[in-house]
Amino acid sequence: RRSIGKVPVVEDMCMANCQYCDDSVLSYIIPKSKRTLTALDVSGCPVTSESIIVLAQLKNLQKLVVDNCLLIEDKALMEVFQKCTNLRHISLRSVPKVSNQSAFYIPKFCRQLQYFDMSHSPLITGAALNEIAQVCSQMVEAFAQDSYTMDDVPVISIGKNCPAVRTLDFRNCVKLSSLSIKSWKGRLKKLETLILEGCIR
Repeated sequence: RRSIGKVPVVEDMCMANCQYCDDSVLSYIIPKSKRTLTALDVSGCPVTSESIIVLAQLKNLQKLVVDNCLLIEDKALMEVFQKCTNLRHISLRSVPKVSNQSAFYIPKFCRQLQYFDMSHSPLITGAALNEIAQVCSQMVEAFAQDSYTMDDVPVISIGKNCPAVRTLDFRNCVKLSSLSIKSWKGRLKKLETLILEGCIR
């Protein structure tokens, strides 16, 4: 807290796996940085929805990473996605209490999205990725590792609507089939990395 008061401009803040970054710290920092902060990583921090909802003040936020934040829930993220419309990078990796309810807000309000990770989050399904793919045409990277219920539909949508995509990681998405890849018909000309390990069909 002492140092943040002395820094006039904070643009990129990474607090990943800092056990001292709890609700009280985040709620103190955010109001002081709300005009300048564009990137925030609180992966693995013991934060809850109480402080996550405060992020809605960050109108210029472009990158949000909340991986392994086991206590955050949909209601707070819905508020954040609705207010932080400049978000381009969203990582919701391993967030067991977060579901499609908040993920569906991303294509409604964050249409400039370029990076999305829903890996290991069982309540976020392929339906959310499908909605995102239909709206966020600037998508460059998408990750859905271990999304066991995801079928071909979102992958087909990516092929139709996201010509700039470079990286797709769908390992262990066991319901995917070769039909989704064939549907691209050579459209994803910028694709550099495609990981389908564990997709057995």
